[in-house]
Amino acid sequence: AIEIATGEIISLNDADDVSHPQRLERQLYVMQKTKSFHNLCGFKHCYSQKDIEMVSGGNLYSTLPDEKDIIPANEVTSLVHKHFKIPGINHYCIGQYETHGASCLFYKQHWKFGMKFLPGNMGLRCQISEDGDFNTKMTLLLQKTTVLKEPLYGYRRNTTTNTTWLE
Repeated sequence: AIEIATGEIISLNDADDVSHPQRLERQLYVMQKTKSFHNLCGFKHCYSQKDIEMVSGGNLYSTLPDEKDIIPANEVTSLVHKHFKIPGINHYCIGQYETHGASCLFYKQHWKFGMKFLPGNMGLRCQISEDGDFNTKMTLLLQKTTVLKEPLYGYRRNTTTNTTWLE
């Protein structure tokens, strides 16, 4: 899908997850404001319909994100460097703040230049998930990743799409 997409900016959303209605506009605003190449937003583990509704139908934001809502690229790079060698890391943990791998927004030109998701059977991935691996590479190699500290992405837990592989 990324390969055939015609837009300049790419966003992900896993089939079993949900996004806030303003997620893309807020992440794009942060990328433009900070001149970053790659942005991740916060997420919420969703164990119930109520959790899902808090993310996907939650309150609309009336103001734009400001500095207190953004973790700058130099801080994100430094923190990912610290966690890089932890086996099985999937999400970025920045202090008490966590992002989800699929919550990213990035420029397609970086995909075309080789910053692609790698299949797991090549022995080249540094993390257990394709999107986590992609985000780590984007962050460490380009050093232009920012994080929007708003829970705009919901990771639905215990759904049929993310538990059937256990059977």
